[in-house]
Amino acid sequence: MKNYMLRIGILTFFVLITACKFDKSVSKNFNTSISTEGDGLSAGEVYLSTDAERLDDNVFIYGQKIYTNFENMDGFVIENDKYYAKMGVEVISESGEVVMQSNNLLDSSAGLDASLRTLFGELILAQPMHSGAKYTASYDISDERGEGTFTSTMDFEILPNPNITVKESGLKAQEIYIFNTDSKSVITNSETQFGDNLQFQFEGLEGYTLVDGFVALGLSIKVEDARGKQILYNKNAFENTLITEAQIAQGVGGTLVFSKGMINNPVTWEVEIWDVNSDARLKGTTQLKVN
Repeated sequence: MKNYMLRIGILTFFVLITACKFDKSVSKNFNTSISTEGDGLSAGEVYLSTDAERLDDNVFIYGQKIYTNFENMDGFVIENDKYYAKMGVEVISESGEVVMQSNNLLDSSAGLDASLRTLFGELILAQPMHSGAKYTASYDISDERGEGTFTSTMDFEILPNPNITVKESGLKAQEIYIFNTDSKSVITNSETQFGDNLQFQFEGLEGYTLVDGFVALGLSIKVEDARGKQILYNKNAFENTLITEAQIAQGVGGTLVFSKGMINNPVTWEVEIWDVNSDARLKGTTQLKVN
């Protein structure tokens, strides 16, 4: 009788453990470094993407926008064909500093349709993050009408745009990138449209000379098409202009708009900055395809 009861007890214990495993999940993607853990909530797949394609890496370009997709989420309490999800994100530097945090990325106060089973979080890899650094991004998803939770963690690295060639001589910048002021986005694929307002941006400029509280900089802009035809040349857009360190902190750069017409791609865009009161210079060069 004792042996029979022992067998029943072991069987019952095994069934309870097996049942718990259906409520909890752990996974790891070694290409993207995404690790997930679910307790009551689950996702069929968690993956990275841009607006155009799926990603299978965890090294990105400064200014790039990436999505973490939580596909086929399950486990939420359903009320009147709706569920109530909460998503937060935290980005931490290698030193442990929290550089970005948002506690509610979803507007689910009215509830999400039960048929909507894929959620996503968006990250723009720019200020306060920097190139040449590594970070960890953590997403937390919870059920506001239940106890289910789901977390994902990803280590990633941000690199400077390899399509921008930089030559430093006394002046240097923390970040150099091409910014589209119309779409409010950084160009990372070297493509733009006719009519777009572009900025060749130099952020965190260092090495200039301060005289009586002001800085005297020069800035030249040169644009040529693939056949060497000069499209634009401005010898010094900052001529006879004094600026403050506060203005420099907001970023320094050249602007450009391509008017509609025939153009031989790719176009080479060069911006050079120099300190009028010293020999310090900084040059950035990139190529763009204008569509």
